Amino acid sequence: MMDIESVTQEELELALEKAYRRGFHQALTLLATFYPNGIGHSELVRIANEHLQWRRELGPSRITDSAPPGFMDAVSPLERHLRGSG
Repeated sequence: MMDIESVTQEELELALEKAYRRGFHQALTLLATFYPNGIGHSELVRIANEHLQWRRELGPSRITDSAPPGFMDAVSPLERHLRGSG
């Protein structure tokens, strides 16, 4: 286990990016598993609203959901590729 005081800002941002990607991948995997024929807009909205309600019921988190300044206006490699500038 790494001493938190020895972690650089760059290492922290990389760890946050990796955690975000793992979470995003897990969400896509779950959607593909439970909706093998695809998911409609209204069903996706319903799931998102359920998640928001669940988050509200949890109360305030000790961990903020805001990204560090290094992620502001960041574009993922896939998005960059799809835009044709990557």
